[in-house]
Amino acid sequence: MFLALAPGTLWQMSLLRKLGVASLFVVLSACGQTRTSAPHMPLDLSSAEYRERLQSLSLESAFFDEGRIEALALGISDDELQGVRDALAMGERSLKWIDHMNSFRDDASKLRLTTRSGGLRGIPIEAPSRYSPAIISKRFTENLDLLDATTRSVLVEGKDFTQNPGIPDQDFVAIAKKIDGAYQTAARWQLISPWLSYYEEASKRDVRGYHSLSKDTETSNKLARFDSLERIEQDSLATALVTLCRNSGPSLSSCNGAIEGARLNRSLASLYARFLPHGRRNWDSFFDIGNARGDIRWDAQDEHSAHLPFRRHEETRYTDFVKSNVEEEFSWKGFKLVLDLQPVEAPRSHPHVIFEPGATPHVNGLGGNQIVMDANAPLTEWDVQWTIRHEFGHVLGLPDCYVEFFDPSAREMVNYQLDVTDLMCSRAGRMNERIYDELRQAYFR
Repeated sequence: MFLALAPGTLWQMSLLRKLGVASLFVVLSACGQTRTSAPHMPLDLSSAEYRERLQSLSLESAFFDEGRIEALALGISDDELQGVRDALAMGERSLKWIDHMNSFRDDASKLRLTTRSGGLRGIPIEAPSRYSPAIISKRFTENLDLLDATTRSVLVEGKDFTQNPGIPDQDFVAIAKKIDGAYQTAARWQLISPWLSYYEEASKRDVRGYHSLSKDTETSNKLARFDSLERIEQDSLATALVTLCRNSGPSLSSCNGAIEGARLNRSLASLYARFLPHGRRNWDSFFDIGNARGDIRWDAQDEHSAHLPFRRHEETRYTDFVKSNVEEEFSWKGFKLVLDLQPVEAPRSHPHVIFEPGATPHVNGLGGNQIVMDANAPLTEWDVQWTIRHEFGHVLGLPDCYVEFFDPSAREMVNYQLDVTDLMCSRAGRMNERIYDELRQAYFR
């Protein structure tokens, strides 16, 4: 098995030398990868999903050592990284304790930290999430201060698990949710940190400059009279212009220089007009169907339904799970996508699903045919049902519409979802008119 490396990623060469190609491929596969250079992880994974990813790797492995090397090179201290390890340890201990207590409870009284669909809020573009070892360390310290003597003895001092938390359930759950939030963030950092250089480069895809400038119909006029604006508005416009400039590929320093030069020459409006098409293409790349399929049947003879062959799984329950979820999700105001079931022996060129214990759900590329799901995940859980719907969107050629990158000036990761109501952006999202229009444009004949 060969692994394609992006040019210039010398840290990957170092990791290859440490692990060997075969071992590194196992690490990459555990994070939902094959040939790409960074993990594919939706922004709103559950703690169970993060936990499974972490358990597939040893925290002493070269994978995490590489993450530490990347972080130290970018000015993050070992003390801050210790806060990440502390938050992971407390979070894992909390999850194990909850599992222990729930083993003595019936379904109605089990302790639950997750929120069902409908209570999810997503991460809107106007309010991005920021996280770093420093932020995680601060949250860990704050959570320590919330602990009473009993919870501290179990979660910090390693005392035996008890059958009950020692405080009212609702009070314990409130604390456990904060601990779990820090755990999820720490887990994400731990899994992403070996790719910080990649995520620093990914800042060029930040769409916030284009989003804020293009939605304001007065942007060109404001830039033409830039010197007359209040300082706070000038700073906001200049920051957005720098972000928009970067969508076309230049470095941060080059874009800062270009904006400052245009400001002195009073040519910001023309500079905006030059950068705007690049920003629009970058924005569209998060929504446009790539690698459109050739086996979808949708024409004027039956305008209200599109048909796609789908190879049955050996187990009927898996076939029923995919068909029911996909057909329920991909319907819109009288339109529906129909999976035409094919025999188990049908060619693998038909879309099909594989269930593997502990697997990270993924599709083998936009317009791909192989969906991999975790056989350990219960099919009745909404997170699992949402995942098959989202992953099937990739089968149809729909890309992810969320952004994540490393901000070196703040030494923080930044992420957000372009539309929290959209199935391909957020777990709070569903099928919508935008997705229907994309499908119709790509497949209706």
